[in-house]
Amino acid sequence: MAITNLKQTPNGYLVTAKLVESEDINQRQLEMINHHQKFIAGRYEITKKYSQLIFEVNQMLPLKIYLKRIIWKHQFFKIVEELIQIIKGSEEIHSNPENILLDFDYVFINPTTMEMQAILLPLVNNHNPLSVKGFFQEFLHQCLLASTENHDYTTRYFEFFKNNQPFSLQRFERMFFEISGKSMELVNEDKVVQKPVPKEPVSIAYNPIQRNKDLNKQREAFTTNKSVTSLQEMPPKTIFCMECGTSLVPSAKFCISCGHPVKVVPPVAHTFVSLNEESSTETFSETTVLGNSDELEGTTVLGSEELERDIVAYLQRKSTQEKVIIDRDEFKIGKDPSQCDFVISDNKAISRYHAKIIRRNNRFYIVDCHSTNKTFVEGLAILPESEMEIFAGTNLKFGNEEFLFSI
Repeated sequence: MAITNLKQTPNGYLVTAKLVESEDINQRQLEMINHHQKFIAGRYEITKKYSQLIFEVNQMLPLKIYLKRIIWKHQFFKIVEELIQIIKGSEEIHSNPENILLDFDYVFINPTTMEMQAILLPLVNNHNPLSVKGFFQEFLHQCLLASTENHDYTTRYFEFFKNNQPFSLQRFERMFFEISGKSMELVNEDKVVQKPVPKEPVSIAYNPIQRNKDLNKQREAFTTNKSVTSLQEMPPKTIFCMECGTSLVPSAKFCISCGHPVKVVPPVAHTFVSLNEESSTETFSETTVLGNSDELEGTTVLGSEELERDIVAYLQRKSTQEKVIIDRDEFKIGKDPSQCDFVISDNKAISRYHAKIIRRNNRFYIVDCHSTNKTFVEGLAILPESEMEIFAGTNLKFGNEEFLFSI
């Protein structure tokens, strides 16, 4: 397999794959890859020393970073389904699925839509093909599953990999649809057709005006002895993400689509009421150049008089286990007490004003402030003055000093 490298850019990420000796590319297949929606478009360049493929990734995160957040059952099934479509995509253009860069650093996801793309190398004489079976097997180990949900589906997922049979995408897909609650039937040896399943209601943002209109219709149906099943079967309370409008389970703390903390909407009463009623420091020296999850707070019940509280976030210094509360919207880190909120005075690799963490609408971003020895997110150096969103469990490093970001 080509020698790959991942680098952050102002617009996203840049992936380069240098071909090793005796490897070559299939130009026709590269053109097909560039026109397939499940793969990132690339270009081929030849230099005096080597040849390489270059891929530019925009508006997406590496799957490794995305999986640092809590993963709900709905998200787990969506990601696996997207990965299956990626493998199928390679077969559609008659490429070996083992030529896909099946690495959590090189598979990318849009955190808003959860659509995914991967890098497929159009290699001839691939020296080190990657294992599709091994990637799917490792995927579940990488997930931080929500503790409030039933995890029975993981047992069946693990059992699939216990036998020593060659990996079959068809068998894996059949197992996946079974554990996700969808039914499938085998039409013939080569084709699997999914049976129709009832469509789930479309998630929309909470709209009080529309809710009142719906209640009026239900009340009219009730007075004429028509069915009002939809009102009677409504759960005790419905939770909506106020950022993107997705409906969630009552125990949810994060939105399954965008990752925002959720707010609780009071349940609709089963008895009709008038819709017109109101609801109720030390010295420091010059920088030395180096060689080259707590519970989430802040969920608020709408309709009450309480104000929404900020999420409590903190950094845990790995060398000393010291916990540092992030108590400002712009939290500055460095070794100069006159500039910084958190002073690291015992490490010469830290710059005077090294980095800052920005809190905006209860989302957090790390920014490197032109430090000498750089700031790293999950081992990758970030560009100066470029905001990068971080989540609970993200590993940060300022120079050579490592921290764990938690909320």
